[in-house]
Amino acid sequence: MARQQFRSAIDLVHQRRAGYLGCGCSTLASNWNVAQIGDYNGDGKSDILLLDGAGYLAVWLMNGSTVSSSLPISNVGRTWQVQSLNDN
Repeated sequence: MARQQFRSAIDLVHQRRAGYLGCGCSTLASNWNVAQIGDYNGDGKSDILLLDGAGYLAVWLMNGSTVSSSLPISNVGRTWQVQSLNDN
């Protein structure tokens, strides 16, 4: 995953099969940041946890490099930080 500074798009790159990279692009407002990547819905695919400057959490449920669903979670406030995720 890559995000260019001052750009709202995130380029999502993943390996589909040996020697081939798939790529998708999703838009993320500049006040949001990727907090963590993990499997949040148990489908065996990596999802993206997002946090904005005001403390709002949201998750992008992914299907490869495609956002299949975007879900708001909660406002945890500015003083909270995302810690490690163990999705095993």
